[in-house]
Amino acid sequence: MEEEALAAEVFGIPATAWERLEENHTKNDEERDRAAWIDEDDDRIQVDISKTKRLKKLRKVEKERNVDGIELESRLRERYAYGREAKWAADARKKLKERTPAESKTEAFLRSDQNEFLLDEKESRLDILRCPDANAHKPASAVIQAVDFSGDISNLMLTAGLDKQIRLFRIDGNENFFSGAYFCKDLPILCAAFCGKKHNSNKIAASGRRPYFYFIDIETSKTTRVTAIKSSQDKSLERFCASSDGTCLAFSVPNGRILTCDPRNGLWSHSELRINGTTRALTFDYQNSLYLYAAGSDAQVYSWDLRHTRRCLHKFRDPGQSITSALAAHNGKLAVASESGIVNIFHDYGSTFIKAITNLTTPVDRLAFHPTEDLLVLSSKWTKDALRIVNVRTLIPQVYAHWPTNNTPLHYVSATTFSPYGDFLAIGNDRGRVLLYKVKRPQ
Repeated sequence: MEEEALAAEVFGIPATAWERLEENHTKNDEERDRAAWIDEDDDRIQVDISKTKRLKKLRKVEKERNVDGIELESRLRERYAYGREAKWAADARKKLKERTPAESKTEAFLRSDQNEFLLDEKESRLDILRCPDANAHKPASAVIQAVDFSGDISNLMLTAGLDKQIRLFRIDGNENFFSGAYFCKDLPILCAAFCGKKHNSNKIAASGRRPYFYFIDIETSKTTRVTAIKSSQDKSLERFCASSDGTCLAFSVPNGRILTCDPRNGLWSHSELRINGTTRALTFDYQNSLYLYAAGSDAQVYSWDLRHTRRCLHKFRDPGQSITSALAAHNGKLAVASESGIVNIFHDYGSTFIKAITNLTTPVDRLAFHPTEDLLVLSSKWTKDALRIVNVRTLIPQVYAHWPTNNTPLHYVSATTFSPYGDFLAIGNDRGRVLLYKVKRPQ
């Protein structure tokens, strides 16, 4: 009564009104707790709770057998809705409480002040701008198999494909003038590149599924045909990589063998390099051309020092345990792509595993590092628009999520490369086009 009097004095509510208000609240609570539907047959149903192990738990006396539907519902509610917690759940909750004080390494890292290793708001977006197609003046009539930039300041770019033509363009981001073309009448081109980035960048090497390849001198327009070593009996030289200093070409041939050729004079080296299984991918370190990496069908990655002894320096197994499909290396950073679509990133020339990039699900056949080693582009020709760019400047590499978008006209990507200074990204596709993007490196 004191509460009613106080309410009447403070709020001006009479005591009788206060009582009616409480009655209404009580009725509302009863209506809320009332079942929405009641089965009249529940009290006529008899259930034998001694037959099954699940129902035996509901017995209050060991000899108890039959209960009606209402009593069964009451006991079920008592046990599961309002009853004690199951033993397995209680044990799990207890273990979780015991682990709570011990913070995991990941939580400790995220709670620490090491924010510089993660992408901030500005770095999480890639500054990239679409330019006119690099080969808009002379598009190819076949799939673009190779795209590469020369190492000089002229930003000379080549495109090549199964139409047997090598086309050259001067890339400025606006006009992208057509500079010339070379026709290899007996060679559908599967691989082409400038023989060097830092030196010997005026010479092009082109190969296909033939036992020979071509050197093309841009200054003199002279074409030189180089045949495979006769003793090797190799029928295809379709896959090769060029060192950035212009001193070596490495070709993958059957039975895990690797042949090397000097592009300065076109002579083969007499000593072969070998790996276990079949050679599927080759690459030179972009910054240090003395190191050659190779991998194959057994998921083993090999590295050689080509200075004097040409000995194998290091061998390790890719954690993905899948067939290696592509390699890229830059100043000790190594990216290993597999046919499962996973790209593993290593530091210290493959001795330290950093992170696995799992954004693609089909074989990754193209990898390219940015010249500043801040970015890594990876792509797969087996799925439409399958291309991603990774920021590898941070301690934990992260994929840019906002690009490419659904409206980016990549189609089936068949070749990728960065310009020598990293200001352009060229992307070749199955339509014979080379898309060109201006890229600003992360600050």
